[in-house]
Amino acid sequence: MKADELKEDKKVALVAILGVTPAVLTEAVWALADRKDGDPVVPDEILVLTTGTGERVLKNTLGTHLTRGGVWNSLKKDLAAKGLDTKGKLIVKVELFRDANGNLLEDLPTQEANLQAADKMMKEIRDYTDDEGWIVYGLLAGGRKTMSALFFSCMCLLGRRCDRIYHVLASEGYDARLDPPFCYPQKGVLHHEMECVAGKWRRKPKGRALHSENCKVNLFAVPFAYMGEWCQQKCRGKRLSYSSLIGAVQESMDAAMMPVLAIDFSHPSLLLIDEKPRKLSPAEMLVFVACLQTRDEENAKDRLYDLQFLLDPEEDGEEHVDEFSASWGWMKSLIQKQIFMQSLPF
Repeated sequence: MKADELKEDKKVALVAILGVTPAVLTEAVWALADRKDGDPVVPDEILVLTTGTGERVLKNTLGTHLTRGGVWNSLKKDLAAKGLDTKGKLIVKVELFRDANGNLLEDLPTQEANLQAADKMMKEIRDYTDDEGWIVYGLLAGGRKTMSALFFSCMCLLGRRCDRIYHVLASEGYDARLDPPFCYPQKGVLHHEMECVAGKWRRKPKGRALHSENCKVNLFAVPFAYMGEWCQQKCRGKRLSYSSLIGAVQESMDAAMMPVLAIDFSHPSLLLIDEKPRKLSPAEMLVFVACLQTRDEENAKDRLYDLQFLLDPEEDGEEHVDEFSASWGWMKSLIQKQIFMQSLPF
């Protein structure tokens, strides 16, 4: 983000989903502060969305490894040493996924669990996007692929022009099992390759030793369709669940894809379908206008039953209505879709 886009009166929230690889969090913070394509950014708050398992791994990794005080304190000190202001920033909050009964979810193995997690993502992201004082950076590098997909979807539905989505990737070898674990490029730290023997992890006897500071952490801005303002208008400020909001958006998209119909009153026999003219007989036009007034298939059929006396007074009965309907099937299909009419006198 360019300097003029990140106003001084706005705060930055880094919202991240995490599984059992919490290093993506420290990598992202480091990459944002060390970016080459824009001004460095130090998030004011960091919101972690994870499972019970993810929370334990997060605490064990960032709280105890590498240096006294833990990795997180080391990261803040190293950022301050680069001349960046970290005072009152990098405040970490952790929110856990739970089921409908409030029970902690250790994993997201089912469709139901994933949708419950999506609802949680929606709530937490929306708390920031509803506040104009916050800019949201979404990090989708952690967690299962399903979690990343749902998180991306939530960011599309709630994101605004100022918000961003990022993915982070460390150099080859640094994303493997190492001792100590790699969290971000640190001076003077050496990582050793690990192997699993009889269910236990140990250093490889002839494994590589990787210098932490040699790792390159790449931060990728992921383009996305920010629909937050549009969705907020459509929902009139209501906080819909993930599934409900998806349904509302789909209905709007379906309506947007339907043709626009208009009648050219200088040529009353012409119906314009997406500005393309189609000539109708007087009877077809009469039926079409009458049926569109109802915008309902069953009522349209009742209208046909009444109109048949105008079109052919000698015929009567339900069968005749069905036969007549078949003769203008292309119009009936449009009526069934409840097409919006323009320029009609009702």
